[in-house]
Order: sequence, then structure tokens, then C-alpha cells
Amino acid sequence: MSPSPHRRIARRPARTRLAGLLSLLAGFGLASWLLTTAALRPVTQMRRRAESLRASGSSEPLPVGPARDELAALAITLNEFITSVRDTAAREKQMVSDASHELRTPLAVLRAQLKLAHLSEGDATALAADLRLAEDSVERLSSLETNLLVLA
Repeated sequence: MSPSPHRRIARRPARTRLAGLLSLLAGFGLASWLLTTAALRPVTQMRRRAESLRASGSSEPLPVGPARDELAALAITLNEFITSVRDTAAREKQMVSDASHELRTPLAVLRAQLKLAHLSEGDATALAADLRLAEDSVERLSSLETNLLVLA
């Protein structure tokens, strides 16, 4: 038995409304995707610029756009953070250099004192004096090592 003509007519607007609703939903989805992509384009450009600066080892800051918006504020904040990290790395490098220099001197003195001790093998008094000086150098090295551990 076929549906009555009234039922067939009643179903047409429902199908038309469903097709229209699906078309409208697809249109809104596409428009949302396009607007989101356009809105995030400056963020993507900033990320790419940051990657290229990192890859090249450049010390240039991230560019800050002329608009004073959230993106410009983010660029300023990131530039300040990068500067802070670079300053910290430079201080650490200087500290390691200073520590290396501070350790080099007592090690050279200790090496010389031990050579003198070898030369004094026949003279017990001179050998004892050289060993005491070597022990003092070892104490200085231990003190430097403890200070470096405290700093670390």
C-alpha cells in the first residue's frame, strides 16, 4: 500500500529542511575553518620566524608588529624570555670559565710541588715540607670544589 498523497507532501519539506540544515552546517563549518586559519596566520608566521632564528643561530629578537594586540604582547614577552635565557647561559659560561681558571692554578702548583717532592727523595725534611705544601694545595682544591657544588 502506497502512502497517501498528503503524507508524501508532508515529507518533502522535512527532507528539504534537512538538506538545507546540512548545507548550512557545512557552510558554517567551512566559514569557521577559514576564519580560524586567517586569525591564526600571524601566530603561524611568528612560530616559523622563531624556528628560522633558532635554526640559523641568530640573536635577533622576534619581530613585534605595529599593532598593540595580544600577538605583539606575546612577541615582547618571548623576546624578554629569550634575552633572559641568553643572559643566564652567558653567566653560566663565564662561571665555568672562571672555575676552570681557578682550578688550573692550584693544579699547576700541586704538580710542581709533587715534582719537587720527587727531587727531594733523599732529604726527608725537604720531602716532608714539599708534601705539606702539596696537602695545602689539595685542601685549596677541595675548598674550590665545595664552593662549586654550593653554586651548582
